[in-house]
Amino acid sequence: MRAFPFLVPVILALQAVMAAAPLPAQERPAKLAGCYDITAPEPDSANDPRLEIVSGAGFEGQVPPRIEFAGPFRGFDDRDTSRTQIVVPEGALPSVHRWMSGEIVGDSLIVGFSTGYGGVTATLGWAGDRWVGRARYFSDVGPPFDSDAGLIELAPVSCDSAPPVSIDAMVPIARSVELEDGLVVTLGEPIPEGLETTPALGTTLTVTGRTAGFFAGADSVAVAASDRYGVTQIWLYYDGPDAHSKLESRLRGAYGDPETDPRWGYHAFRNPITVLTLSIWGNGGAQVTLGVRS
Repeated sequence: MRAFPFLVPVILALQAVMAAAPLPAQERPAKLAGCYDITAPEPDSANDPRLEIVSGAGFEGQVPPRIEFAGPFRGFDDRDTSRTQIVVPEGALPSVHRWMSGEIVGDSLIVGFSTGYGGVTATLGWAGDRWVGRARYFSDVGPPFDSDAGLIELAPVSCDSAPPVSIDAMVPIARSVELEDGLVVTLGEPIPEGLETTPALGTTLTVTGRTAGFFAGADSVAVAASDRYGVTQIWLYYDGPDAHSKLESRLRGAYGDPETDPRWGYHAFRNPITVLTLSIWGNGGAQVTLGVRS
């Protein structure tokens, strides 16, 4: 076999060019599936006071840092749509947004994160290895508006990789109320079988029995629930002139200093999926409201 030594420099030169060349861009996804990490700006209500409507305690204007596209999206009317549902994978920081979805329209990806009152929407284009575009805050209340939210990126990642922000970073506000008979009422889950209730106003049910555990001592309990979302609110009422001060001390010990609204006289403890409020009820008594963020 003859050798061609004059080809060696040519081959080496071609290898050097190929090594220095950028890797070919990935093909734009044809459908939405799998996990993505999101990079997006924090809402800045100091520069636009209207953002208080969607930023609130800092959650409504934030999109979740890790998402997964998972199956058809059921809209406000509870019907499947052409959009793909967005969920937060287990172990990642949850989102306040109850309705999250995405859809590829032409060459663009359109995503939306909504509480039902406001949130974030974005239109993005494929940039070789990720979706890149502009996000906007929007609100349907007080009065309706939309405002530029800056650059947003969605980068595909393995669902088995560690999320950029863990659920452990969230203040773990209680979502369950234990009763003396051992039954537990939990936000986001169906009313437990065997729980005795009596109809109250509207969709509210008065629960038979007293509380135990962290919320022990309530003299009256009520819940609101739906077939789609399970328990959405739990109300606990405590009698006694010192009930409010005792509960305030208990909650501060568990969750730190609350948000306080002097106009309405209540304390609030929040994270992206739960809000717990404490207010005066009756003659020195206390009302605790535990609810799903929406």
